[in-house]
Amino acid sequence: MIASDVVDPARYVELMQWYGGEAALLDDRRFDAWLELLDDEVDYRVPARWNRTPDRPDDFATWNVPADLDDDDAHLPLLQLDRAGLADFVGRLRTGTAWAETPPSRTTRVVGPLVIVASSDTGASGEAEVTVRSALLMHRSRVEWEDATLHAARHDTLRRHRGAWRLRRRLVILDSVVLPAHNLSVPL
Repeated sequence: MIASDVVDPARYVELMQWYGGEAALLDDRRFDAWLELLDDEVDYRVPARWNRTPDRPDDFATWNVPADLDDDDAHLPLLQLDRAGLADFVGRLRTGTAWAETPPSRTTRVVGPLVIVASSDTGASGEAEVTVRSALLMHRSRVEWEDATLHAARHDTLRRHRGAWRLRRRLVILDSVVLPAHNLSVPL
């Protein structure tokens, strides 16, 4: 269900600003500031993708992305981190000894369009929660010969607490089965 017909346009603009600000923080390598955008209970996942060979001809007609991801237990995720794991992930980037980021990657992220799938307010407290789908296009360049473009769908849940949006859940669904980059050394 898409809830965009019941979403206040001011909230949509506010969310667009949030996503643009998040992309800018990550592209500017301001990882400590990015961590401040995360909810204490954040769940951040990037599942592995694989190509399936259909058992029956009608499998092509019934295939869809949620069904593709339902078999999470059969494959290890590329990333599955909580807040402490994400803090360690970006903390390693500050050490200067992370070989995958020596020298650091240069990134440019384009996020959009946003589709608000669900939205709820919890009353006078100002707390709210939104479920947002978006597309991510991230170009990453490192040294003279490493150049890659990652594209993915993102399914996010943001929670507003004390007037600020915080990322509660992010599921990054990469289109590629084989990563076009050597690694996933920066947050998506």
